[in-house]
Amino acid sequence: MSYTPGPWEAVISSEFDVAYVEAIGKSKHTVAAGMTPANARLIAAAPDLLKAAKKVHEMLGKLSAQCSNTEMEMSDDMLADAIAAAEGRA
Repeated sequence: MSYTPGPWEAVISSEFDVAYVEAIGKSKHTVAAGMTPANARLIAAAPDLLKAAKKVHEMLGKLSAQCSNTEMEMSDDMLADAIAAAEGRA
C-alpha cells in the first residue's frame, strides 16, 4: 500500500470552522479536506503516530521475548493490529 509520506500539517481557516490536511514534504498537496480543526490535527499527526507505533512495537517485541507478561503481549498485539490497519494489511 502506498500513501503520502509525512510530514503533514493541519491548515485551519481563521474565518470558518473548517480545515484541511496538507502534505508538506517533497510534493506539497492536500491529503484530506472539509473537516473540523480537531479532526485535521489528528489526521495530520497520523504519519508521526504510525512511526512512533512501529518503534514501540519493535521495542515491545524485544521485551516480550525476554519475559512473559500477558499485558505486554496484549499491548503489542493491539499495536501490531493498529499498524496493520494503518498500512492497509488488516
